[in-house]
Parts: sequence; C-alpha cells; structure tokens
Amino acid sequence: MHIVAPQSLFYEILAGVWVRNGLQIKGQAMTYIQANFCNSMVDMDIYWLQICAAHLPADQFLDMCIDVFGVREWLSMTPMSASQASEQDAMVEGLLTFLAILVSSRTNLGNDELTQSRLEVATLLAAGDKTHSQLLELMPERSGNAHTRNFETVLKELSVYRAPPKCSESLEQGLFVPRAVVWTRYYDPLHVLRRAVHRRDFHASMDRFTAFVREKQKSEGSPGTCTGTLWPPLRPALPPPEAAGDPRELCASGVLHGALLAVLHRGVRRRAAEGASEAEGGAGPPAPPAPPDHVLALAVYLLAVAADLAAERQKTHDRDVCVAACGRGAGGRVSGVPLLRAFTGGSVCDNARTVVVRVPPTPAAAPPTTTLHRHTAPQHNHHSDSETEWEGGSGSGEAGPGSHKTASLQAGAGTALAVPQSTQMVRGRSVSDDQSSDAGGDTPEIRALEPLYPQPAGGSTALALPSLPSLPPLHDVSMRDALALTTHAHEDIEHDVHAVQYELEAAAWQDTRPALPAPPSPIVNMTPSTDTQLQLHTPTDEQIPVNESIISLLLKLHSQLSGRLDSFSLEEPAIASDEPIGDGPHFIGLLVHKLAALDARCAAAVQQVRRALWPHQRERQAEQRARERREKEERSRRARDRQQQLMREFARRQQQFMSAMESMEGAPMEWEEEVQRDYDCVICNTTAPTTPHDPIGLVVLLQSTSVLGHRRRRGSGGARLALNEAERARLAQQQHATAAAHHYRLHDELHQHFDQDSWVLSVSVGWEGGVAAQSCGHHLHLRCLRSYLRSLAAPQRPHNLHVERGEFLCPLCRQLANSVLPLAPPAAPRSPPPAPLHNQLAAQVLDMLERDHPAPSPSRLSEAMGKAMEDMTATAGGKLKQRYGSSPAAIFTFVASLVRTNLECELVQRGGSLVHQPAPRYKPRDDCIVPLIAVAGAHAVALSAAGARLGVSETWRALVPAACPGGDGPAGSGSPATLHGAASRPVPLLLRDPTALLMHFLLLAPASPPHIDIQHFTCIVRVLYTLTYYQVVNQLCACGSLGAALQSAGGREAGGGLAEAARILLGTLDGHHLLDDEGGGPHADHRLDDVELEVQELVVPFLRIAALLRKHMYGAELPHIDREEDEFVSLLRFLELADAGPADAALAPDAASAARGWARQLGAAAAGGQLGVQRVVRSLHADWAPPSLLALPRDYDRLFTYYHERVCLQCGAVPKEASVCLLCGTLVCLKQPCCRHRAVAEAVQHATDCGGGTGIFLVVTSTYIIVIRGRRACLWGSLYLDDYDEEDRDLKRGKPLYLSQDRLELLQAQWLAHRFDHTKRTWVWHRDSL
Repeated sequence: MHIVAPQSLFYEILAGVWVRNGLQIKGQAMTYIQANFCNSMVDMDIYWLQICAAHLPADQFLDMCIDVFGVREWLSMTPMSASQASEQDAMVEGLLTFLAILVSSRTNLGNDELTQSRLEVATLLAAGDKTHSQLLELMPERSGNAHTRNFETVLKELSVYRAPPKCSESLEQGLFVPRAVVWTRYYDPLHVLRRAVHRRDFHASMDRFTAFVREKQKSEGSPGTCTGTLWPPLRPALPPPEAAGDPRELCASGVLHGALLAVLHRGVRRRAAEGASEAEGGAGPPAPPAPPDHVLALAVYLLAVAADLAAERQKTHDRDVCVAACGRGAGGRVSGVPLLRAFTGGSVCDNARTVVVRVPPTPAAAPPTTTLHRHTAPQHNHHSDSETEWEGGSGSGEAGPGSHKTASLQAGAGTALAVPQSTQMVRGRSVSDDQSSDAGGDTPEIRALEPLYPQPAGGSTALALPSLPSLPPLHDVSMRDALALTTHAHEDIEHDVHAVQYELEAAAWQDTRPALPAPPSPIVNMTPSTDTQLQLHTPTDEQIPVNESIISLLLKLHSQLSGRLDSFSLEEPAIASDEPIGDGPHFIGLLVHKLAALDARCAAAVQQVRRALWPHQRERQAEQRARERREKEERSRRARDRQQQLMREFARRQQQFMSAMESMEGAPMEWEEEVQRDYDCVICNTTAPTTPHDPIGLVVLLQSTSVLGHRRRRGSGGARLALNEAERARLAQQQHATAAAHHYRLHDELHQHFDQDSWVLSVSVGWEGGVAAQSCGHHLHLRCLRSYLRSLAAPQRPHNLHVERGEFLCPLCRQLANSVLPLAPPAAPRSPPPAPLHNQLAAQVLDMLERDHPAPSPSRLSEAMGKAMEDMTATAGGKLKQRYGSSPAAIFTFVASLVRTNLECELVQRGGSLVHQPAPRYKPRDDCIVPLIAVAGAHAVALSAAGARLGVSETWRALVPAACPGGDGPAGSGSPATLHGAASRPVPLLLRDPTALLMHFLLLAPASPPHIDIQHFTCIVRVLYTLTYYQVVNQLCACGSLGAALQSAGGREAGGGLAEAARILLGTLDGHHLLDDEGGGPHADHRLDDVELEVQELVVPFLRIAALLRKHMYGAELPHIDREEDEFVSLLRFLELADAGPADAALAPDAASAARGWARQLGAAAAGGQLGVQRVVRSLHADWAPPSLLALPRDYDRLFTYYHERVCLQCGAVPKEASVCLLCGTLVCLKQPCCRHRAVAEAVQHATDCGGGTGIFLVVTSTYIIVIRGRRACLWGSLYLDDYDEEDRDLKRGKPLYLSQDRLELLQAQWLAHRFDHTKRTWVWHRDSL
C-alpha cells in the first residue's frame, strides 16, 4: 500500500465514497483515530509522512498526494459532472486538511509531554464540556501513557469545574468547562479534526469558539477582527527540531501553489455565480456550490505558512543579492501549461503575482525530452525540477513539429549571458544548490542575479545561470547558441505582453485579456529589475481561461467576504495580534500584508490589481458614506420633530381626559355584568364558552396516590433507611405510626362500635390509593377529544400510549393525560343578600340541604361528568371498594374524598402549611379543584336524587341546634340517631371528621356546585370550626394535659375561653370515664397558655383546607404569612371568622349549649364500648409533618455493604439485583421469578401495596433509581455521585460515591407533586416483570 493511501482512504470514508459498504467501514475509520489507538496508528502515520515530506522533493511528494487522493482533474480545472465534482470537493477538503496537519502537527516532532497534554485536554474541552471520567477515557492511549501523568495538573490549568445546577430536572453531572486560555492559546481546529471521531465534534468546537469570541467582543465593547463569520483559528506552524527536517518545505512548492490557485479560483468564481443567481431570483441552472469557508481557510493558511517560511529564510540567509527564479511563472504570465505545472519555482512571492492566462482542459503529458518526466501512478515518477520549458531536437536545438514553443525574455531586460553552472557567481555569501530561493521552495535551475540597489534605466544586466541538466551538454551548446537563445525572445514577445484587465464580470473569462505588468511598489523604496518570463504558444481552441493570479484571487475573495468593493488596502496596517482569531477578510489581509512585506513586486502587483479592478472606488465610497451620513442626520431630525408633535398630542389628550374625569367626579359608577368566560380549544383552535350541549373540558392526568398515607407525626423524627438490625426494628415501628396506619386503626375502631353507613359517612378515605388529578391547564371540546382519540386508535398509534385505557397526549404541550374534567357553566348571577345574623344563615343552609334535588337532565355535559367519575373510580382501583363496600354512603364518601385528597396534596406541595416559603420546585396548579368539585357535586346530587339517605341535613341540625328547631331527645336535638332509628349506633359528632363534613355540605348545599354564596360558606366553616375546637379540647382532656393545666391554675375561676370549654365537657361527661387520665397524678409542667398553643396547632389543619377552598372557589388571594406563629390568626382573619384573639374567639354563637349536646351524644355512644371510644377520642386529631422519602446514608459503601448480601424475606435467597424501597425500606427481588404472586413480580406488587401504584426503588448493585408508575417504569438516575458529581452506573469505575442531596430533593419533589409522568420521557412497559 502507498504510504499516503491510509490518509486518502480515511478521507474517502468521511466523504461517503465507501457508503455502500455500510456502517462497518465507518467503524474502521473511527478505530483509526480513536483515543485507544491513535498514538500507534494515525499519529505514527503522520509522523512518517512528515519525515518523508521533509526529505523528498516537495513537488514530487505533492504529486503523489494529489494522485493518491484522486483530485488532479479538480485541481487542473477540468470540467466534471456534478457527481464527480461533489465527490472531489470533499476529497480536496480532505487533501488540504491532510497537508495542513502535515506541516503544522508537532505531536511526534517537537512537542514535549506537558505541551502535548495541554493540546489533548484543550482539544477535548473544545468539543464540549465533559465529565472527569470522559476526559480521562478520551485521553490518547491512557494506559501507561505519559499524558495521564500530567492530566490533573493540566486539567486544573485549562478548565474550571462546574458543579451540577441546583433545582434542575435534567440530572446533570459535574462538568469541566474550558478557560479562556484554551480558546486564545491552545485550541487547534486541525488537531480537533485529527481526533474527532464524529465530524460534528469539530463543528461543535467551532460554534463554542465563535460564542466565546462574540462574548469577549461584547464584554470589551469592540468588534475587533470578527465582524463576519469566523474562520478556524489555525495555529502557526512552528519550526521542528533541526535534525528531523522541516515538513513546511511542502509549502514552498510550485505544485502546491498551483493547487491553491485552483481552490481560490473556484471559490471566487462560484461565489460570484451564486451571487448572480440570487440577484436574478434563482433563474437558470443552479450554480455549483462554492468551496466552504473551511476549505478557503486551509488554502489561505498554507499560503501563510509558505510566506512565514520565506520570511524565516530571508533572515537566515542574510545576503545582499536577491536570488529569484527566472523560469516559467516567475512573476509574469503563463499560458497553455497545466495548472499544476504553471509554477516551476517554489518562491511564494513570485508565484503569487504570476498570472495564469489559460490552462488546457486535461493535464497534458510532457513531450519526450532528454530530461526526466512525471508519469502517472502507480509508477509515481515525477518531473525533475530542472525540466526545460522547451523541447530540444536531437541535440541540434530544433523544435519538433506541432510543439513549437518559444522561450522569451521580457523586453528591456538587458543582455543575458548563459554560462555553465560551475561558473555561477554571487556577491556576498554563497548559496549552495540545495538551498531554496529568497522566498522559499525548491531551488530553481535558472537563477537571476539582480542588483540590490536601484540602477539607472538600461544600465543593468541580468546574468542567466542555467543548470547543467537543463541544457544540452556544454560541448554541444556554444556560448553563441546560448546568447542566440536569449536574444530570440526579444523578437517574439512584443505582440503578447500587455496589461491585464481585472473584471468581476463574465468578461474576465475571455482569452483576449493581456498580461499584467509589474510596476514598482509605491511603499518600498526599491526599483525591482524586470522579470524573466516564459511564454508558451500553444493552440487555444480548447483551453480554459483563467487569467488570474493568487494575489488577484485573494483580493477578490477579500472583497466578496467583506461585502464591499476594494475592501483591502496596503495603506491600512494589519491588526497586530498574537491570537489567530478573525474572519476571512482578516486572515486574507494578513497574508497579503506578509507577501507585500516580503517582496516589493508583490506590493506593486496588489496596487495594480486594485487599480484595474476597482478604479476610484475609495473616492466613490467616501462620497457614498458622506451622503448616507447626511441622510441619516436628516432622518433623525424628522424623527425628533415627529416625536415632539406626538408628545404634544399626548399632553392635549391627557388634559382632556383629566377634565372629563373631574366633571364626572361624584357620579355613581355603573359596573357591567361579569362576562362569561371563554375557553380556547387546543384542537380546533376556537374560543367559546362551555355549554351543556357543547361542553369544554380540562385535560387532566388521574393517578393513584399514597403520598398522604406516608405522612408521619410532626416531631417524631424522620425515618432513616436501616443499616443494621436495631435501625430496622425502629423503622418497622415508625411504619406503624404513619397517617395511613393511623386512619386504618381509627376506621377499625369506628367499624367495631358503630353502624357501617354512619362511620363511613364520618371519615374521609383515600389516604392510600386515592386519586390525584394533574393538569397542564389546556382545554378542549369533548367532541374534538372523541375525534382525537379515534385517530390515536389507528394502527400507527404511539407505542408508549395505552389508548384503550383512555391515555393520550395533550395536543398542545404533549404531556400525558388520561381524562378530561368537564367545566360546568357558571350559575346565574345573583345580587348578594344583606349580611344577616349567624342563625339566619344557618337556617338558610338547612333549607338548601333539605330541598329535593331533581335528577340531572341528560346532556353531553352530564355524560362527560359520568365518564370522568368512571375514570377516577378505575384509577382508584379495587382496594377502597374492598375495604369500604359499594353502598351509597361509601360512594358518597369516596366522591367527597376526591376533593379532599387533591386539597391535601396541594397543601403537601406547599410544604405542609400556608406559611410563605421559597418557591417549590413544582408550583401547584389550581386548575383542577373547581372542576373536580363540580363533577363530585353532580354525582352527590345524583345520589341524593336517587333516594340515598346521606343524613346531611340531620347532621347540620345537630351542629346548629339553636338555629334549627328540633326535638330534644336524650342524644340531643337533631341527633343522627333519628336517621337510623332507635336501635342504630350512629357516630357522635365529637368523633366525626370536620373536614369530611365540610366536603359533604359544599357538595350538597348549592344547587349547582361549587357555586355557593360566600356568606353561606363562611357560616359552614364557622360551625365546623366550633366542632373542631371542642373535639380538640375533648382530646386534650382525655390525654390529661388540659386537666393538668387546670389543676396547675390553682383552682382559680377562669371565665370563658379554653378553661370554660374544658369545664363544659368534663362536667357533661363526668361519670362516663372517657376523659380519665390513665397516667394518674397532676402534670405540673402544663400551663393553660401552652395548652392554648397546642389547641391552635391541632385546629389549624382544618383552617388550611378551608382557606384553600375559599381561594379556589372565590378567587381570593391567600394571606402572606411570614412566621408559623402568625398562621393561625392570619387564617382566622382570611376566613372572616375573627380578627384576632385566642382560639375560642371564632366560635359560633351558642357554641356552649351545642357542645353540651355533642358531649351527651358521646357519653351515650360510650356506653357500648368505653375503651374503644376512648382510644378514638385520644387519637382523633394529629399534627402531621409533610411526607418524605427515607433518609439515606452519605457514603454509598455503608448501604452497599449492608444490602448486597442480604436475603429476601419472601424467598430466602440473596437477590441478584437487590432493590430497596425508598418509601418503607423493604428489600425486594427485582426482575426475579422467585417472588412472583399471581404472575406479578415482587417490585410491581410492592409498588401497588406501598405506594398506590408508585414505587421508588434503589438498585443496590448499580446505584440507579427505578421508578414504577402504574404499568410503566423508567430509569430515573442515580442519587450517589463521586467527587466530581458523576454517576458510576453498575459501579464500573469503583470510585467512592456520596449522596447528592439536591438529587434526593428532586426525587422527593417529583414524588410529592406526582410529576414523574410529566418530567420523565424514558418510560417503558414493565409488563408486571419487575
């Protein structure tokens, strides 16, 4: 294989030439450059090619590369088809990239370990922010490599560690971000291309570099050199060690200069064609795409390296004689020669100003001569640098037929003398034959000795020194023949040498364009001697016109990229900067300045090209700018006049408005009636109000929840994951003290001593397995939803939706949903009644509760409400039905508990109280409560209309006996005993849940829930607050704390207040032994003030729920509460119960007499089961803390050590993937068949039993969290990170892991807010197999 073939094949793979071989061929290219193999593959190949390039002739090496890459036709400007052109476009880019890497890379050619480590780390950071492990893995051949020894030092020097952001849902890991020094000093796009497995890494690095430069410009307040699109900041090619050779010699090659001229020519011409096509509106055939900026940047970079090399050699040679090539293309005109043979010398200055007039369409084969010729591959024989430009015939000097060529010297050149090479003479220090010319490159075989200082016109002579191989032997060519050869040129060149006209129009392609003279530079005090030109006269019928030089193409490209004519001027100094940062015009301008500084003739050529292309352009631009400045000033003046006129008009209208308001002052203002609210359907995009016949619904996601059941008593201490047997026993005890366990025990006690329907109506359900509704806030017509669901039922439906269960994605925000809550039309507006007394309001509420509820008329709205209730019942599952039955009382309790569950969940999201706290991660949405009350109220009314005896009116009579006349039986007026008969066992009011009763009244009192007058709402809340207050006082009396406080008061009489309420209950229940203190003895540490605070703590949960209801139903803003001590009083004031004072200040009138009746009910109920009733009394109210996950240890090693060998309690085996429930601490076998129950795996079953369908498991062997939600599961992420905030999935890296508190808080917040379905997108169907 050829030594360049691996590079060519690599770029062919990137160009898609081998695409038919599939992805495997791309894998080979990636393996060639990936981190594990790059040091022994691509780096060694590049190093070997650098050695070859440094010691082989540059033209010969470049010819090899061009042939192996297969781009000779492209670089020779040969017409090609579109497919060939597109393929060779990519290969030309690959060739230029390869050459740029070859001349600039110092990986194995001069870089020490520390420098190379900086380069590798900077390259990795440039492509993107990376974690510590990613950087360490991507360092080239990290195993035993010297780069890793400096890794930590270099990483600290070049990067800044960025910790994961707080309160983020994306579970970001700790990343290393590059410092500014990476972009300004170490970022090398060529090295990025060399290391980039995917080409997108290079584009990402350029985007990041551009963002850095723009931000830097913004901070500095100056555009600098970057007004356009930035070019890659290609670093200067540094000199290699002397003994290794210099691969930069490639840039001093005429073949390379010809190739770069072709690249620049195509770039200029294709850009001009694209601009013309856009100006014509896209008419005509599409122009071929111009080479991208990256290709042009590489071409300019290679020319800049050649210029830098020439500048170095000028300083090194330190001679006083300017040695220049006088062969073909040495600063004049070339025509009829293949473009890659247009420049025989390596002087970048001479080749840059040489005008290539026309080239043949295909590379012409060299005619047979006595010199060496370059043949095509595979022999790879290349032409000699001494190859003559004319043919000799049989040693006689006669030209063959059909190949007549004339070697000519420019007129006025003086006398040229041909002498053997051995007689060459120079002034000053001699230059050996193997040294380059003054501008770098290969040594030409014909050299001209030019005077260093100006000479009089015609007074100087040029001494031509032909080399021995370029002419026939000395004994065959006499001195006279050589002189004749040089003087013959003067006779044939007069008619061909003219000034070249540089135009941007299509006329530039014409063959009649004359040559470009080289006038003296206006900025260098030096008169160059006339160049020696070689004009080849060949047939021009099929030749391709070029008529350009490198300098002219650079100036045209500068103008195109700048967007203005004559954009470059030598009089404008180049911007001095050590950082290679800029756009295309910046780098082109630097290159032209370098060429002009190297050779005065280049400076003169620049000026001549500018005068030919854009005559008087600078004057016209100055005139245009002055005219634009005057127009801008005129527009500014007119704008100021219009603004002043507008301000005067505003002032006049404001004065009129103020006058009108003064005249209307004192007149009564008539308010318009409230406009019915309209809703936007996200499917049909129409806006309309909801009606019974065309209802609009709210998109919701119904989920089963057990969040409320995992609450624990405040002050009991948080539960921690057990790491030893003692902690396991303590955790088991804490699990029996949760809210769910507490309510289950309470319900069991009530079920044992009271009637089924009575105790079911006295409580709320759903602490485990309740239903929580989440909404995205979008609305839609129910008829539109039906069409949408039918479309989802098609065969090409989304695979992650269970359409048969009603799941769909919100058409607007694409969030998961499974139901719609219909919106009821608003009630007819009524004028607010005058504020009557409390008893009158209570009587009105009784009338509303006792009226007959008509059966709801069938309509689309009623159908939608029935469907919504079916969805909620299906979500709750069969656990509630099995426990509480399916009687009308159980159904009504379930319906009322739906509202309470969502209110309690909102309270949990707010932190468990209404005290002002920092904004939670997930702000609770208040869209669902009112529609949920409407749906629940409709079903409660339907139950009542169907004849269900719910006893709501009788309960209200018992609560307000003074306002509601009734009999005075032994149980008290209005006793619930009247509902069930004399033999029934109803639950007394002092044992019923006041919050559950509040839901009952709000669902059945209004004609169309939730529309109830706010004064009636306040009356209901005040009555139930009174019941709550006496329940709490009764509970504290039974616990002994209130009795001890009364005894500690010294027997002093206390009028009213807490002591009065306690005396009422103690006196009424005296003899029933319900309030006896089992502890015995006085409690001297209790005071009435402390007990008052305890009463407030136990009453405030009811006030919180009532406050949330008032907020949702009437749109009132919750009070701003800063301290927990102020919450009780603030809520009393918000609910209009009392302005201030102790807890008894908000009691209803005649509360004492009502409390005596309630106490008598309790005493009568205790006759059948004193101990059971006493347990209920003492545990009725509790202060619950917000639920939370189990606290985890900081070090993962402790958790892993305890659980990875622990046996499962069901199967008795050590699980292969031991998983711990973070809700209760149970160890389960994940994905194992040993613990299946009825074809359901253990983890899925535990998620149903413990979390109401939501399970959060920590997989001990991988540190990952698995979340189970219903029928889906997902990998959530890891809670344990290493020192660099990275995950160590499956514990592969073996780093110490520590608990991330922020991630734990995020997991807990998503659990509390029921947001798993909305925040995670990687759900899969677990199919009961986890």
